[in-house]
Amino acid sequence: MKLELQDIVRAISAAPPAANAVVTDYAIDSRAAGPGSLFFALRGANSDGHLFVPAAFEQGAAAAVVERRWGAGFSPRGASAPPTSSGADLRDSSPARAE
Repeated sequence: MKLELQDIVRAISAAPPAANAVVTDYAIDSRAAGPGSLFFALRGANSDGHLFVPAAFEQGAAAAVVERRWGAGFSPRGASAPPTSSGADLRDSSPARAE
């Protein structure tokens, strides 16, 4: 897999990234994230992937897809480069869910 981050952003109707990156892999477990990974922060019954976004970036993830705000200074639907990565962080990029 080799995709441009900006193409993924368009496909999922997310906020534009502050910087483009090449995504070569994806991960739903921050321990499996690595350089070029797109980390999906999923919420489950026992854990919330949003708590592991910083760890994914520390592992080298290029970007993260999140449903809600995380970390100081970040706003929903905004995009900025995280302090530990040269990639972009996608926020609130999930489509609206039907109740």
